[in-house]
Amino acid sequence: MQKASTLLADYASSIGVSSFVLGLSGGLDSAYVAEVASLSLKALKQPSSSLILVTLPGFGTSKSTFSVALDMIAHLGATHINIDIKEVCSLLLKSMNIKEDDRTTAFENVQARVRTTILLT
Repeated sequence: MQKASTLLADYASSIGVSSFVLGLSGGLDSAYVAEVASLSLKALKQPSSSLILVTLPGFGTSKSTFSVALDMIAHLGATHINIDIKEVCSLLLKSMNIKEDDRTTAFENVQARVRTTILLT
């Protein structure tokens, strides 16, 4: 983790970045990336609030998973933004004639694409 955070800090410094915005799901992958980003910001002498962690709960987000994400945000001292994606996903699913209880690949992809669109906007 230390090597990854050093590499990220060096790269961020070379391009003039002093903050990071990441989606945090409550899973291991996003938690690891958040930790690496936090260590990188410390190396850059930036405040922990320069790490902006975005939670994007959808239809399958459990209370437990969301709680883990909130604990991680508090642990890192990061800035938190919460964007509930259920309403947007409902509109998209309806426009494609997919029922919200139809847990197909298309259903999951809608949520993934909405999250990606929000984070990259």
